[in-house]
Amino acid sequence: MSLSDKVAFNAKIQARNIKRAMGRPLKAKDAEIPSYLTIGEPEGFTATSDEESLLGLDTPAQEKDKEDDDIGSYTPGTMRKIMAFAGKFLSKRSRSDDAEPSSSKKSRLAKRPAVKETLIGVGESLPLLPPEDYNLIWHSREHVPISLFTRDSIVLCHSKGNSLKSIKGYIGDDNKKSPLINPEDPRFPAEDTLEFHVWAGAAELMAQWANTLDVDGTVGAWMRQHLSWCNLKITREGEDWDLIRSFDIAQRKEYHIRPFVFSTRSHRDRLLDHERTLNKEKAAAAAAAAAASTSSSRGGGGGGGGRQGRSSSNSRPFREGQPSKSASTCLVCGNQGHRSDACHAQTLRGGGALFAKVIDGKIVTIAGSKPICGAWNISGKASQYCRHNRAEHACSFCGKSEHHALSWTCVAKPESA
Repeated sequence: MSLSDKVAFNAKIQARNIKRAMGRPLKAKDAEIPSYLTIGEPEGFTATSDEESLLGLDTPAQEKDKEDDDIGSYTPGTMRKIMAFAGKFLSKRSRSDDAEPSSSKKSRLAKRPAVKETLIGVGESLPLLPPEDYNLIWHSREHVPISLFTRDSIVLCHSKGNSLKSIKGYIGDDNKKSPLINPEDPRFPAEDTLEFHVWAGAAELMAQWANTLDVDGTVGAWMRQHLSWCNLKITREGEDWDLIRSFDIAQRKEYHIRPFVFSTRSHRDRLLDHERTLNKEKAAAAAAAAAASTSSSRGGGGGGGGRQGRSSSNSRPFREGQPSKSASTCLVCGNQGHRSDACHAQTLRGGGALFAKVIDGKIVTIAGSKPICGAWNISGKASQYCRHNRAEHACSFCGKSEHHALSWTCVAKPESA
């Protein structure tokens, strides 16, 4: 056999070996062998047999000039297809038929939805619709603040949604977490700070949005009745707005956790109970502030200060384990010389970002306005003025629950403290 014949024969062997390389993995998966892997091959050839060895190439004395017309059916086009298929098959991992997308959000991003345009005149505008992320927040059992339905919040979601902070929540029954917009992103206004006219506009849009949350409109009907009831309770002067706003937030949170039937009578009773709870909290805060003021005057120095401290010993709610100068130490910044409700510091004592602030005489977190127990931060112990809510027992300097503020664990202790 001449050298050219051997080269041609080796080309056929290499082609058959490529087909075998493609056929064996398919057989291992019990997949059907494509017909093009066996067409044109000698009788008895299978795409799953062992590979053939190539012929040795012995250099002949003279090479005859002739055309290699005996390559058979392996045209350049056929060879290119075979090589392309082999490269794709061997270089990529095969995917299972039941593979699912990694997350619903990625699958949504991959789609190209149709855009429906609306004809509007000059000066006219269309209503801003809440993004579908709001539905995902609700169904993942996260509270949806009414402040998300203000115009600024909806514009923010539509124009800069990818820059918002995100959380992960369970959506559906697949037991997988998906990224969601964080409803407590600081760029959203806090719902307990909304003015009535802003709240009223957001409430109307929220009631419409709630109709999309279930199949029969139960949530939407409750939301519409509840928000309308709250709206009618606001007087012309608006002096009861803080109470109604707080009541609205509390009822929507409770309904989300445990849906209950709306009725005018039950809502009236719930409002009275909510008002009593707020009054108790305010009374406790006022008593704590008065006790702190008394403690401050008692620790003012001199014999008179000592006598005053003894005469008012029955009004010291934080006497167990309380530092003598705790009242003159700010629980917001850690500096001495002013109370927490008079703090104007921009950083913590010794540097660092502030964690807490004071609203209406109460210490709350800067992010989310969540309450922090001032009595516990002074002594590190629960007292008669403490609500005994462990969630509020967090250091007002750093937010950790392992220590209280005046333990000076995270902030340098003043020399006179």
